[in-house]
Amino acid sequence: MPMLPSESTSSASLTPFFVKLKKKHTVPKVTSYTAEQLQLSTDPQLNTLASEVYALQNDALAGNENGYKERLLALTVSLKKDDIGFRITKGVVYLTRNEGETVDVEVALQVKGNSLTWYFWAEGAMDQYPQNFRDKLYNQAAVCHKAVKNGCDLYYRGSNSIHVKAMHHVETESGHNHNHYRLQGNRHYTPEDVRQHMDGFKGCPIDHEFFEANEVDEICANFERFHGDWTRKLEGQLSKEEQYFAQSSQRFTTGDMVELYLFGEKQEPCRLDVTELKVDYEAAREAIENVIKAKEASSESSDDTKSIADLKKQLTLVEHEYQELLAFRQLGGTRGLNSAVASSRQVEGSRNPVVRARQHMDDSIGKEVPDIPKWAIKLTDAVNVARDNMIQSAKAKHAPGPLSKADVAREWLQLAPSAKREEVETMLSRDLGISSLKQVTEQQADRSHQVSNPASLNEVPSVEIAAKFKAMKKDLKKLQDDDPSLSNETGLKK
Repeated sequence: MPMLPSESTSSASLTPFFVKLKKKHTVPKVTSYTAEQLQLSTDPQLNTLASEVYALQNDALAGNENGYKERLLALTVSLKKDDIGFRITKGVVYLTRNEGETVDVEVALQVKGNSLTWYFWAEGAMDQYPQNFRDKLYNQAAVCHKAVKNGCDLYYRGSNSIHVKAMHHVETESGHNHNHYRLQGNRHYTPEDVRQHMDGFKGCPIDHEFFEANEVDEICANFERFHGDWTRKLEGQLSKEEQYFAQSSQRFTTGDMVELYLFGEKQEPCRLDVTELKVDYEAAREAIENVIKAKEASSESSDDTKSIADLKKQLTLVEHEYQELLAFRQLGGTRGLNSAVASSRQVEGSRNPVVRARQHMDDSIGKEVPDIPKWAIKLTDAVNVARDNMIQSAKAKHAPGPLSKADVAREWLQLAPSAKREEVETMLSRDLGISSLKQVTEQQADRSHQVSNPASLNEVPSVEIAAKFKAMKKDLKKLQDDDPSLSNETGLKK
């Protein structure tokens, strides 16, 4: 029987591949102030702006997206001449001003599971140096990643509870600017995958700015040696990789599983096959056009005229959906999705605040991914397969944690919009197999203070929940059918 981590290699020695590049960079720093710092400032201009930053902070915490944007725009315009701006990082609003400071930044590479991550490593300076400097590396890495046969262009970012476990070693890493480059099918990086990604830096426009001579090859060779040791299995023992992912810090809670079920499909398809999409688009368009022609040839009533007009609107919609998907593909880059809920759930033991409302993101591109139209049959099939792979991988990392099914029910009920409370209660009572949810939630209400970190167990914001609940029932049943033991742990019923 394989040995557990505590019986073989100590957890302290179980660390994913991590290396800092040799070159260091000194770049301009934008000095940043919180509302509290502004209030204590002896600079009259900064001091008077404390109330404005407090107002922005209140809008952000309340999820008042429109109010935040309106206030931010007015302030940005009025203070532009003074070289004053604003940013929001991890839910905290800062006033920024160029005061001639600089910051030393290192670049680091990490490989963990199915995620390769590029970091800009500068303690306490997240978001305080030029985005265009960071984009040089990020954009080239996205180009490099196109050459990775099993690569993906999207990843589900979601809450910190999921993100840290899925793509970081420890929570503090997420306090450095970074971007992730994912593999599809939840497969883990091999030396060949890393080589395919890294080779794209050779001779590229930023090669000499970020890498010393032969450094790319050195990194690839070092990862190959690391990977051999990381995945090696001795008789009767787990590999270091298996031991690492068996640790509690790497396991998904029931709350994580529900979040993935509700929102995880946003990251799929991680790459769009334009050829297959075009085939389905042309088939849909042709089918509608044939019906229109047939009706036009035999039209005798006003009802037929109305039907033809509706079909032409449908044809226009199909064209719009097709062009929207093509435009999305041309955006390029690698993007993390659903970042607005980052602070809604934290990892156990986190000191970061929980903010249940969706938060404004300075780099938001609006609608993150287009809806997948019904006519895109092959695309829909690809999403379903990829989503099943994601859930199967998540199931392998699932550990129920301290919450009972009653706790989960209580958390979801608390987050339900008041207008949907009765409907949500019915669904939870049925799908979680609790006979009297009201009675259970009342009995459990005084238990929240006993949980070591109740904040880490909060579910996603209610604004997203109501629209997702009906679809969730089918997915939960499929999970239980696939893995009865998981159903027993979470209290889900067929």
